[in-house]
Amino acid sequence: MMSYSVVITNCSLDRNISKMNHNDTIILASEFKGKENKIRKGLSQAGDHQFEMSEDKQDLSTPSFLPYPTIKNAGFKANELLTSLCISLSSFFIVCLSLICAPIFIQTSALGTIKKIMMVLLMLMKVGKGGVLTTVDSITTVDSIDYVCECTSLALNSAGNAVISYYDQTNGDLKLAVCNDAFCSSPTLTAVDSIGIVGWHSSLSLNGAGSRHSSLSLNGAGNAVISYLDHTNANLKLAVCNNTTCTSPVLTIVDSVGDVDWWSSLSLNSVGNAVINYMDVTNDDLKLAVCNDAICSSPTIITVDSAVDVGSHSSLQLNGAGNAVISYMDVTNDDLKLAVCNDAICSSPTIIIVDSSGDVGSHSSLQLNSAGNAVISYYDNTNDDLKLAVCNDAICSSRTLTIVDSAEDGILHTSLSLNSAGNAVISYMGLINDDLKLAVCNDAICSSSTIIIVDSIGQVGSYTSLALNSAGNAVISYNSWTDQDLKLAVVIITPYRALLIHPLNLPQACLVYLPHSLLVRHLH
Repeated sequence: MMSYSVVITNCSLDRNISKMNHNDTIILASEFKGKENKIRKGLSQAGDHQFEMSEDKQDLSTPSFLPYPTIKNAGFKANELLTSLCISLSSFFIVCLSLICAPIFIQTSALGTIKKIMMVLLMLMKVGKGGVLTTVDSITTVDSIDYVCECTSLALNSAGNAVISYYDQTNGDLKLAVCNDAFCSSPTLTAVDSIGIVGWHSSLSLNGAGSRHSSLSLNGAGNAVISYLDHTNANLKLAVCNNTTCTSPVLTIVDSVGDVDWWSSLSLNSVGNAVINYMDVTNDDLKLAVCNDAICSSPTIITVDSAVDVGSHSSLQLNGAGNAVISYMDVTNDDLKLAVCNDAICSSPTIIIVDSSGDVGSHSSLQLNSAGNAVISYYDNTNDDLKLAVCNDAICSSRTLTIVDSAEDGILHTSLSLNSAGNAVISYMGLINDDLKLAVCNDAICSSSTIIIVDSIGQVGSYTSLALNSAGNAVISYNSWTDQDLKLAVVIITPYRALLIHPLNLPQACLVYLPHSLLVRHLH
């Protein structure tokens, strides 16, 4: 369970504060000194708590501290906090407490090593209600040389920095961007394959470390492994990098029978070998290549689904047994489908129609939750909605379907990750204004979500690829159609919970809880 910290200031307390969790940390502002016993009494039903007393001697209720300041280093501004948190309690309460709703940092020399105190003042909210605060921390142009950045695929290395494969349309090359910091201010750019027109539909992984339609992974050395299309020869290829910047990759033709490798998606199995799903355009089949060594010199190739025109918009993950689970579109029937392999080479897959209501299933992105069940984001073309399917078992015999965003005139290129609570975080392009958007679900089935526009400058947000860093923040690669550039956005995602209290001399209000790790960063 995540530990939360709360700054209590300028408010009264009553028995409702006992609803706090036993592992919360309370940091008291100076005006609450001497009231520890009252607080402990209120917490008597919640177990032991750790109390940290601030040495701040300033009067924190002074109006000079209450204007809307910007929270430095926390990733969000006061007015953004208000927009996210000030909700209606009932028909009697529809706004929060004016200026005193501002969270503040106070610099003080009296604190010694504790230089900053973050206070969150009184907010109107329902008991126990929670959600997330989302703020765009940075947007960086990673590559602006020529016309680049179609079909990006992103992974984070052991330092938490982005590694991105993408297609350079001007030169017809598969390229790799390796970021040297969290915001990618000075990336190393490498042409991985420049023989012919290559790099479409790529997928990337980093081995063991945590082109067009590229798919990427990092291997055990933290080097990129990328599946992609050789458009000149209509082949599926694999690039295995021998160092972090991929200056000397091993390039292998994985499948050359027919026109193959549209919509490839790649994962690395437990021994570091690539498992790749892709579409055989010649036969309109969904296929799977299971590599038998690190460079895929002798792959096992299987047709997973041979129904008419299947396999586009696919996404692959490996389950706990190392078997492939693949989401994809059945274009003939306009359905979202799921293939669950029953062995490593997928000799007898279980194939399920996940959603058949209208024209659905394009731009799918799949992850497996802690139970090993599929969670899939995808586009409902009939209603122009972003949807989420959450499977209730390993073969998705039953599932919950949720409309996440219905405010768009079309959705492109969804990319999904699951946060530490198992809730979906989805990046995608909204077509009303051609923006990059982010949806953060507040529960496992996304019955409610926080949706923000991440980038709206020009036509942006196509070919998104998303990963969550160790702090749970979103790192997104995407294309700017206007500038024809590769871009990277970092979005701070901060969960909160709220507790209603009933002060004696103030209107109903609540305390806002932030993760202890976030607060501690500002107490050094």
